[in-house]
Amino acid sequence: MAEMVHQRGRGMNAGGGTITADKAFAAAFQQYRSGRLAEAEQICLRILASQRDHADSLHLLGVIALNVNQPDIALELIAQAIKRNPNNAEFHCNFGMALAARRRFDEAVAEFNKAIALRAGHSDPLNHRGTALFNLGRNEEAIVSYRQALAIRPDDVDTLQNLGCVLLLNDQVDEAIELHCKAVALSPQNPRTHSNLAMDLNNKGQFEEAIFELQKAVQIAPANADMHSNLAYVLKDAGELSKSIESYERALACDPSRADIASNRLLTLSLHPGIDSQALAMEQRKWNQTYAAPLSKLIANHSNERNPDRKLRIGYISGDFRDHIAGKMILPLLLHRNREQFEVLCYYNGVQSDEMTAKFRAQSDGFRSIVGMDDDSAARQIRSDSIDILVDCSGHMGGNRLLVVARKPAPVQIMFISYPGSTGLDALDYRLTDPYLDPPGTDESLYSEKTIHLSDTFWCFDPESMDAPREPINELPAIKNGYVTFGCVNNFVKVNDGVLELWSRVMREVPNSHLLLLAPEGEGRRRVTEKMKKEGIESSRLEFVPRVGREEYLRYFSRMDIGLDTVPYNGHTTSLDGMWMGVATVTLMGRTIVGRAGFSELSNVGLSELSAKTPEEFVRVASDLGKDVDRQRQLREGMRERMARSPLCDAARWVSNVESVYRQVWRKWCET
Repeated sequence: MAEMVHQRGRGMNAGGGTITADKAFAAAFQQYRSGRLAEAEQICLRILASQRDHADSLHLLGVIALNVNQPDIALELIAQAIKRNPNNAEFHCNFGMALAARRRFDEAVAEFNKAIALRAGHSDPLNHRGTALFNLGRNEEAIVSYRQALAIRPDDVDTLQNLGCVLLLNDQVDEAIELHCKAVALSPQNPRTHSNLAMDLNNKGQFEEAIFELQKAVQIAPANADMHSNLAYVLKDAGELSKSIESYERALACDPSRADIASNRLLTLSLHPGIDSQALAMEQRKWNQTYAAPLSKLIANHSNERNPDRKLRIGYISGDFRDHIAGKMILPLLLHRNREQFEVLCYYNGVQSDEMTAKFRAQSDGFRSIVGMDDDSAARQIRSDSIDILVDCSGHMGGNRLLVVARKPAPVQIMFISYPGSTGLDALDYRLTDPYLDPPGTDESLYSEKTIHLSDTFWCFDPESMDAPREPINELPAIKNGYVTFGCVNNFVKVNDGVLELWSRVMREVPNSHLLLLAPEGEGRRRVTEKMKKEGIESSRLEFVPRVGREEYLRYFSRMDIGLDTVPYNGHTTSLDGMWMGVATVTLMGRTIVGRAGFSELSNVGLSELSAKTPEEFVRVASDLGKDVDRQRQLREGMRERMARSPLCDAARWVSNVESVYRQVWRKWCET
């Protein structure tokens, strides 16, 4: 809270004597500073009983209400204080804090600006304004405000941490690390300082250092769910999936109400080689029963006009309307839509804004930011927009708003885009898939949503949306190198010991073959090197590359001849990128739907023979291709054209298929 300044007042009675309101308020303020909120409240009420216009008492009562999570009461009381003393900077600052607590960030910024104008040289409103701006997605302005606060108080730990977090989101990682290191030095017993530094280090792939910092945070605050959750997140990125799941479970033991942590645990389970479809489905249903099903009582009847042929309002809800792989796949749904039949509104749960965000704004019929908005308010916004079909584009991925979806603000709700499987939610009516992800005979009872098959493909690789390179594909590297280079640039979290064993079997069959692998420096690369050595593959045959920006990442494919897929979680968009760059990926079908992505993509370009059903078949297919340089050359030279002619790159056809589903499910709703 902002510092509070007392005002002079008249006297009041106390125990038969008279003391001034100033002295009484000083006592109330001391009680507040000592954490005795009830005592402070009683003194303020006694002051106001004899002096109704005592602004400081009204203000302190409002601050106390804010401390006990009663922002509406705080707003009423502090507004009364401001009416009596409109030139008090602290009143405006704390009024802004109360507005921010109610997610009214635009109004909060205005109040912080008033506080700044009234009292120059005071850092608190600058810091709080930065946070409100950040929650509005105005990151650059937030950075300016935080820097102004630090110019006044360079050692303010809260501002150092806030600025570092926004810089991290803006990919200014080195400065974020510098600020968070300073915060750790200033406040070494604050678990948040260690946690924020860890997330910076994790972003740079320095997993060991990140884990070390988070272990400190957990030691300092063993009952803090966020510290355990952040440790789990970094362990997942480091490929320590079992340890990650254990940490998520410790986090949930600290705070079982955290649906977001439970979602992250589910996502990690889907990556684990020990999980099967039945077990994953059971965990998804547990999530629904714990967090979503209790909200069903909030679902009201929908008054949307039941006309099966009218123009429909489609809502897309996501945290990825930005330069993100999910955003690149969503954008064609706006660019190629039938504008006579469909209006589109986007509900954005992200704080990052870039050129692609601007495209979403321009192409949509309405763009709403719901970041920071509570679930009830976000659901009310969607319902008030008369959305006919709401498409959840996140599932249990980061940035999801599944608890908004659970309130069923639209009469028809569909799961699509980021994850081809199920959410477990009763409130989602349908999920979209394709004939290869869910081939005939698939047990669709594993999915809580009703399954609808698109005619060709779940994925769309629209070269325009994907910023796909147009320059010619380079010559097969094996011709120049004299050896075959296998490669995998999937997220390193998918590279488990079983995958390394599988790849090593292929490499033993193809003498002198090399492996190019995207892996972070440190423990990750050591783990791979040691495991491959045990499998008979020397380190001289391994080449590691770091995580980089998209343009440089695409160049990695020019250095590999054949892609090797991961299992149980195949490469998804990464494999599509590889094909566009001329690299075919040999895949192994896994035990869950995410392990059939490679089969789906290869089938859509007419190369299903590169998809294996067993590890033995994978080794045979990959090693046979590795020994056949002519076949590799043929594939490379024709791959982009093959892909461009496939349903994968026919965005207009893909969108038309999706929109035919929208019309189909809408007609069904109208009939029921």
